[in-house]
Amino acid sequence: MEKMDIEEAQKAGDEGKGGDDANSLDGSLWAHVTELESTNVSLKEKMKRIRGFEKFVEKSEEVVQNLQKALGDTTLAARKQDLMLAPVEKYCAELRERYGEVRCDGWQEKVLKLMREKAVETVEQLRDECEKAGDENEEEKEELEKENEKLKENNKYFQRLLEEKNVEMADEMARSEAEREQLQKKLEEAEKKIEKLKNAMTKEKRVSEGLKSSITHLEGKVATAREDKEFAEGRWDDFQRWMEQAR
Repeated sequence: MEKMDIEEAQKAGDEGKGGDDANSLDGSLWAHVTELESTNVSLKEKMKRIRGFEKFVEKSEEVVQNLQKALGDTTLAARKQDLMLAPVEKYCAELRERYGEVRCDGWQEKVLKLMREKAVETVEQLRDECEKAGDENEEEKEELEKENEKLKENNKYFQRLLEEKNVEMADEMARSEAEREQLQKKLEEAEKKIEKLKNAMTKEKRVSEGLKSSITHLEGKVATAREDKEFAEGRWDDFQRWMEQAR
């Protein structure tokens, strides 16, 4: 039963978060970020995806709230709900914090501004413009490269963090299933003991009824014997009186 509740909570949580949030939580968002580094995607598309990631980060609190509501609709104990919610809540908080560190200097806005001013459409064009402006603004170029490296490092960090949280969730679900099986086993043993007690009580009741019937029968015999004794004593008295009269 508890396992079914967990599955319902996960399903309800996915429905509450929406398709994009669910895919993000299972790591596909990070695959998209990595794809930007390895495929020939237009710069405009890259920035579009970055904005999509920013929206995902902004909705992380909503994800936690939806999961909390979904768990609340199940029959799981409050302790189990807290154990399942805590890793996700911590992950989303760290996600917002680290993303805030990444974008604190607004490098995305700088890139978009350069794209608008220079009518840049591709990565190659952006690279050319950066090389042209290198002599004039070498410091800004290095800053962009550092931010790029930082983004890669954060990507690896978040991937590792997500994997750790998934392992923790899997371990917790395994422990919950083991506890459920133990409780089920104890319940079955208790039911067997109750059945044995019922059978013993039924046998005792039958024995008690048999003894009661035997006692009633013996009491009847005792009463009959008492009457026979009184009758015999009366006859004996009569016989003695008759003998005395005969003398």
